[in-house]
Amino acid sequence: VLKLTEGIISHLMEWVQERIKVHSAEVVNGKSGKKAGIVLDEKLTVACGSDALRILTLQRSGKRIMTVAEYLRGNSIPIGHQFC
Repeated sequence: VLKLTEGIISHLMEWVQERIKVHSAEVVNGKSGKKAGIVLDEKLTVACGSDALRILTLQRSGKRIMTVAEYLRGNSIPIGHQFC
């Protein structure tokens, strides 16, 4: 999970073209079944083998820590997007 998280972070940084830190995330058991790195839903749940990783809070470079919901209000990452 850690290796995939690092991969997701680097691809998220490329997607938004700025540095982003993931501060908290949770494993969602049995949610995936899709190729690792695919965004599964509007809550930024990302496929990770048979499970998934849901990013909860993140921080844009020079900004405060925010929830994914706050981030997605001003930024779009479509369902089905491939991070890694």
